[in-house]
Amino acid sequence: MRIAVATPESVVRAGIACLMAAEPEIGVVATADSGHELRVAMGSTPVDVVVIDLDMGDVVVELLREKSEAAFPAVVGFLNGEAPPVRTLSNLIKAGLDGIVRVNRVDDVARAIRETHRGSVWVSPALGAHVLRGVDLSWSRSDGGSIAGDPDQAVVVSGPRLTATERSVLHLVADGYTDRTIAEQTRRTGRTIKYHVSNLLTKFQARNRAHLVNLAIRTGDLPANVAIAPEEPDRTTRDSQVVDRVCSCRSSSFGDTGKERETHAGAVK
Repeated sequence: MRIAVATPESVVRAGIACLMAAEPEIGVVATADSGHELRVAMGSTPVDVVVIDLDMGDVVVELLREKSEAAFPAVVGFLNGEAPPVRTLSNLIKAGLDGIVRVNRVDDVARAIRETHRGSVWVSPALGAHVLRGVDLSWSRSDGGSIAGDPDQAVVVSGPRLTATERSVLHLVADGYTDRTIAEQTRRTGRTIKYHVSNLLTKFQARNRAHLVNLAIRTGDLPANVAIAPEEPDRTTRDSQVVDRVCSCRSSSFGDTGKERETHAGAVK
């Protein structure tokens, strides 16, 4: 399988080419950092699959438009950072994108190339989970090959199912309160609040509290105009984080024993 890799990131281009060299049936025959360079490469070298950075939005759109009009290589888009709204990913698939992967998942990239070359549509399992959890998922009618959505035809899937307590905790997290303050306001223990926050992070597949709030806004579990307040100062939590950071650095740098770590942590306090 002959592939062309397109991305403005030279390190990513080199990385994909290097990793695909370990795949005996896949060969990188061209790389490009722009739409023009990709066109020139494809005009001079037969290509079976184009692997392109989705940040190259205009180039992706043009490829998909051309793909819908004539015989064309399979097109696999990859993400090299934060995933765009799921609606965008869905519309890309509807417009003709054959695969979507995260560039840091090497096995997924190779699998996407193989599957799309066979004529299948393939989405990374990690992104598939993101879609199935209903984070701002919608489909829209295509309009002359355009990826732009049609709001009148949108079908939005709601976010994960939350209990009344989880919903209450979610709103307080968005207000910037610490677990301790949330526990005081809801008259529950700190351990109980940590449990609910952990459940929220898992249900939304969020990396942290800020990401949780962002995703909850997308799914409608929080109002779109919610103001994300800075987290309330918590001396105990802050001091604990400082101690953990110092101990972690000391442990990794000097290999101190547990006893030394405790002594050092006490000194920081």
